Amino acid sequence: IYDIRKEIDKLNTDVCKTKQRSNRKEIYREINQLKKDLKKREKIVVKNIISTSQVILTTCIGADSSLLKDIDHFDIVVIDECAQGLEIETWIPILLGKRCVLAGDHCQLPPVVKSIDICTNQINAL
Repeated sequence: IYDIRKEIDKLNTDVCKTKQRSNRKEIYREINQLKKDLKKREKIVVKNIISTSQVILTTCIGADSSLLKDIDHFDIVVIDECAQGLEIETWIPILLGKRCVLAGDHCQLPPVVKSIDICTNQINAL
């Protein structure tokens, strides 16, 4: 990865020095090809790191990342500050795990309430 980045940097400086338009176009094509190769290599490295990790940290929405698609399931999913998340977004990681722990402190951060009617009904029920 490092070698590709160095090559891209070198070509970027070459573009500034090149005066002929045809030469610049060729350099830009080469830069774009190198960037594609760089993305492929980075993706392989990240997938390798994720597949060998014992613990993976992500946001609820980030759990739907394409990088995690190859992982069949997790032994346990822990959602911290779960009262701050919307129900629909917490289902994403929950469905990826065998077991789930919902953690949060109602005194630290109050729950997110999107419906005034539900909030009012809950208060009246108390």
